[in-house]
Amino acid sequence: MLKQYRNEIIIILIGCLFFLPLLGSVHLFDWDEIIFAESAREMLVSGKYALVQINYQRFWEKPPLFFWFQVCSMKLFGVNDFAARFPNVICGILSLLTIFRIGKKVVHEQFARLWVMVYLGSLLPFMYFKTGLIDPWFNLLIFRSVWNLYCLATVQQSSKWRYAIYTGFLLGLAILTKGPVALLIGGILFLGYLIIQKFKTPISFKQLCIIALVAFIICFAWFGVDLIQNGPFFLFHFIRYQFELFLHGDMEHEGGFLFHWWILLIGCFPASIFFIKHYMQPNRLDSSVPPFTKWMNLLFWITLILFSIVKTKLVHYSSLCWFPLTYIATQEIIGYNLMTDRLKWWVRLLICLIGLTIALPLIALPWIMTNYQPWVTSFGDVFLQANLKTPLHWQWADFLPGVLLLIAVLVVLFCKNTKLSITWLFMTMPIFGFLTLALFAPKVEEVLQGAPVRFFQSVKNQSGYFTSFAFKSFVPYYYGQVKTSDTTTRTINELLYGKIDKPVYFSAKNKDTSRLSDVTHLHLLKAENGFLFYERTPN
Repeated sequence: MLKQYRNEIIIILIGCLFFLPLLGSVHLFDWDEIIFAESAREMLVSGKYALVQINYQRFWEKPPLFFWFQVCSMKLFGVNDFAARFPNVICGILSLLTIFRIGKKVVHEQFARLWVMVYLGSLLPFMYFKTGLIDPWFNLLIFRSVWNLYCLATVQQSSKWRYAIYTGFLLGLAILTKGPVALLIGGILFLGYLIIQKFKTPISFKQLCIIALVAFIICFAWFGVDLIQNGPFFLFHFIRYQFELFLHGDMEHEGGFLFHWWILLIGCFPASIFFIKHYMQPNRLDSSVPPFTKWMNLLFWITLILFSIVKTKLVHYSSLCWFPLTYIATQEIIGYNLMTDRLKWWVRLLICLIGLTIALPLIALPWIMTNYQPWVTSFGDVFLQANLKTPLHWQWADFLPGVLLLIAVLVVLFCKNTKLSITWLFMTMPIFGFLTLALFAPKVEEVLQGAPVRFFQSVKNQSGYFTSFAFKSFVPYYYGQVKTSDTTTRTINELLYGKIDKPVYFSAKNKDTSRLSDVTHLHLLKAENGFLFYERTPN
């Protein structure tokens, strides 16, 4: 029995080895990680598991499925950063197992093992399973629904109803995870498939109705019940937010059309290089292209173009592309005769350029940050100056990730053994990613939000109102562990200038202090790294 599932057991052990260690060693990052964890925490505190809330007010940006996962994790491990991220460890292991099993079915076991290595050995796919973001689960559910849709189009008639139910079930869960974008991606993908097939498809209208019905039932289990119990408030604002996000975007997260193209090039290194090679000079796998490759191409380009059009640009928006990108990269790699063929000169050059673009700044950063005084004062922003002067302990080990990647790049550049160089490169990347997160993430977090986290943790047992002034932050809610009795719908101006019945604890940036000069009963409690922390007491 164990021998039969040897590969799966090895994958689970590898996932635990890379995803679990240091999971809670760095605080959650503002905004997204903290928003999601705070919503889960408020479900636990209030006992209202059907309501998505922030500061105990309805939060209409996301459905609840991922928060339920976090609630279960917090019940198991307590309310902490490890628990908030643990669901994505499970998702990471399931994603690797999914990749292996699908790769084994559509091609063969060697391809499946290589695909797992390529996916795990790409930069962002590895790192994202150590976060508390929604997208890993959303991507897995969408990818599995695409796989079941592919099976629906290729299996015998007697099994089609089963795959139709699976597809609808997974699509419904994806909608409950992130919203109607799942339906949009699925719909466009199926339309693209119809166009390729010249509208001749083995998927019948009846089977499509089963998919739609099952997805509707899954979604109605929460959306519909909430509509009946609480009225159209959430559904109205939720749909409006989705349209605004697509059409107008978030001014703080805007970018150009090619934003995600660059993210995939750098973030999926080195798989992205072999993906490019596939489209420029493709190697054929067993002299033919597996039918599943058409679906992977469709999924990649639909996702990339869709989120290139969306005005709001965040790194994880295009993360669904990672599955098809690594699949196609694997198809390209396995097309080599690794014992005789050598990588094209321009492939080695691209690997060298992008690898050095990542490695050299990491090697230089510890030296720069220990000698910042000559240049940090050149920044006109006083908050940025103070922020960059945050005391950090740099040591020789901080050079390791950059040096390790540099060695891997040099091996690819000069080694004539293609199998050795490719294997070395992809096996180096998870170690590089792990070391980078272990050594650099705590320092980045300390600069960006270390002081506010410590302050609100120090006052979390106080009764009062927790907030921030002149900048948006969710640190006060989660790390201040706001209680239901301390929540308020009053604005920051009302809390600062109006009558209050409890103290107000808030953070501000040093560049905004002049705007607080006329606030009465205001006490400066602490100043650290460009942040100032105040208490306003009742009259």
